[in-house]
Amino acid sequence: MGAKLDKIRAMKAKTVIEQVPSAFPTVMVSEPMPTIERPLVVVQPAEIAEHPPQPEPTPTTHTVPPKQKGQRLPDLAEFHVTFSAAKLRWTGTLIIPGCPVFEGCHGGVFGLLGRLDKQFRAWEKREGK
Repeated sequence: MGAKLDKIRAMKAKTVIEQVPSAFPTVMVSEPMPTIERPLVVVQPAEIAEHPPQPEPTPTTHTVPPKQKGQRLPDLAEFHVTFSAAKLRWTGTLIIPGCPVFEGCHGGVFGLLGRLDKQFRAWEKREGK
């Protein structure tokens, strides 16, 4: 029984090796790979002083303000979005009770939702709410 089982295992192993694509050659390793000794580089304090710290990068003209936590839409806010395959655009509305309907379009659904949210935030700021 043991010899039969070994024969089946050998056939399965051979099948697996044959299934490996030729672009990935099979490498048989019988001994562990030797370790590569690399020289230790010690940096002296004098060498550090020769290279002064780099100045902080100046901010560019386009900076993204940090998101404020807790800015959620009010209860019962609804997004309605539709994709137009002919135009490759998403169009949609944001409906919030007590507010005007906000409309927009964008090439991506997340971009559209962000635009509608920005419209609501701008309206909220104008109205002082």
